[in-house]
Amino acid sequence: MMIIIIIVIISTVDVLIGVIITVIIIIVIVIIIIIIIITIIVVTAITIAVLVSSSCTFEDDMCTWNDVSRGSFEWVRGRNGNNATESGPSIDHTMGTANGWFAYIHSSNGTGTQHASLENRVIRQTSSTCQLNFWYYISSKSFSNNINVELHESDIITSLMRYTHKSNVWQQATVAIGKVSRPFRLMFYGTRSFSLRSDVAIDDITLTDCNFPKPEEHCEKYEFHCKNKACIDSSQICDLSNDCGDGSDENDCDEFNSCDFDFGLCDWSQDWNDDFDWTRTSGETLSYSTGPKRDHSTGTGTGYYIYTEASSPRKKGEKARLYSPVIGPPSSNECWIRFFYHMNGFQMGTLNVYTRTSVFGKYEKLWTKTGHVADYWERADVQLTSNQKFQVVFESIIGGYSSDIALDDVSFLPGCDISDNNEKLPNGTEPKTTPRPCPIGLYSCRDGTGCIQYTNVCDFEKNCNDKSDEDVCGDCDFESGLCGWTDYSIGKFKWASHQGDTMGKIGPAKDHTTNSIKGILKLNMIDPVTGKILKNLYSQKKDLGNAWVKQSVKIGAHERGFSLQFQALPQTQSGTLTITTDIAVDDLKLINCDPAPIRIHTTPTTTPGKHSKTTPGKHSKTTPGKHITTKPGKTPTGSSS
Repeated sequence: MMIIIIIVIISTVDVLIGVIITVIIIIVIVIIIIIIIITIIVVTAITIAVLVSSSCTFEDDMCTWNDVSRGSFEWVRGRNGNNATESGPSIDHTMGTANGWFAYIHSSNGTGTQHASLENRVIRQTSSTCQLNFWYYISSKSFSNNINVELHESDIITSLMRYTHKSNVWQQATVAIGKVSRPFRLMFYGTRSFSLRSDVAIDDITLTDCNFPKPEEHCEKYEFHCKNKACIDSSQICDLSNDCGDGSDENDCDEFNSCDFDFGLCDWSQDWNDDFDWTRTSGETLSYSTGPKRDHSTGTGTGYYIYTEASSPRKKGEKARLYSPVIGPPSSNECWIRFFYHMNGFQMGTLNVYTRTSVFGKYEKLWTKTGHVADYWERADVQLTSNQKFQVVFESIIGGYSSDIALDDVSFLPGCDISDNNEKLPNGTEPKTTPRPCPIGLYSCRDGTGCIQYTNVCDFEKNCNDKSDEDVCGDCDFESGLCGWTDYSIGKFKWASHQGDTMGKIGPAKDHTTNSIKGILKLNMIDPVTGKILKNLYSQKKDLGNAWVKQSVKIGAHERGFSLQFQALPQTQSGTLTITTDIAVDDLKLINCDPAPIRIHTTPTTTPGKHSKTTPGKHSKTTPGKHITTKPGKTPTGSSS
């Protein structure tokens, strides 16, 4: 009996020890989970705090921006001509008075070509819509002063933008930061001028639209619910871009055929019969003022992408093609290709997307983009349809020296039946080539009866028999298209033609042309834009109410070769986009812009001491006008030559 009791006691003790150990393990696991959750919350809060605190007016101090210059040439706070030097801006931008403060560097400090660096705190990561806005001043007395905006990630330094335009007024600048998936810092980098009376100043620095979506209890049917409870559009799932913020939209992506080019071309192949090949690289391209400085996947200079190099020995019109693996006939409408492209340069060429069903068969064009877009990775979604097996073809066409075109993060939806056994298309028969209506470099009139120089397009003279060379040159009521105006917005929010109530229910309910529901509205919902602004013609920041307002703006005389842009920026709340602002334009018209010679009427007289008067005739240039709405910010942009 004693032995049995002892055995029972020992068994009970073992059970208790096991229970205690189990409880301890559970407690440890719970503590670890709590620590992880708290860490995520703290890191997120720190990231958001840094993004918000990175905004600075310099009225009280340097905020979170620190001068890390070496030597006496450094960034400091100043006001009213920088006090002693009296060569900087006489007013700040925030208050517009002599009492307002800004940050500046002055060439009387330092020696030689020293550099001054202003750096902010570490930012953990940013969303794809992130942009840096600030105002800058470069004294017209400057000889070589400039401002560079740089992104510092570990030991990698990426130059984002360089500003050199001299003017004794404050100028606005917008830099597309975009998605950066690793911790980084932003830096303003100024170079000293040899002139002792030259200043560079900055003011009103803001980081906007950099945060990821906020948590929501419920998402719309067309949205994906992230693990962190944020809601994103379902089309953003598995596109090689962290749109949720926690990366949950990029999990479980085995059914999505994709390539970020970090380890090669994946299943894509070069065309052996084109003029040259696509190049895989990281960092900047070889040509100046064109091409990306970083990839899209990481947003830094360490990631890889592919591009076409436009510098010598390349010539205008040469082509490079890239082929996808063979794709089976889609059984539904759910076969799409998604990709990010970069087209930055003033001699930019063309990027085309085709499909082909045989090696020598005809190419069917599905998508095309020509001309400068921005120093920014822009996304495109193209639907793929075919009743035969096919390949997708990327084609880059050289424009000029500054026309590097790049691709990154290419992905197919699961609805595309991608071959995985190196399947080849049939050879087919080589199609007969159709002769070009006009030689390369000439504009083809719409009716095909004439070829004219591009310099004669939009010159207010009708050189084509059908007058098509002057059809898309500014005037537009948006009833039958955009009339030559092109949306160059970057990111999610763009200009769009619309009819009736705008999507946000804030814009006009009727268009201006017909004053009825049948008219067309031009709707904007914003995103970043880059590009040099030569002159600000008009700016409107007030709420004009739910009514159309007529506006005339003086353009004045300018040399040939400029474009007009509409730019708009909706209101934001703490750096987060809102959809409570709609901006619309309609009935654009250029008046008295014909550069005809001024007619002079003279009346000779012999009266002593009195000279003949010259009176400008009816064709002298008067105040030209056009209907325009807002340009309160830097995005989005519509443009016309």
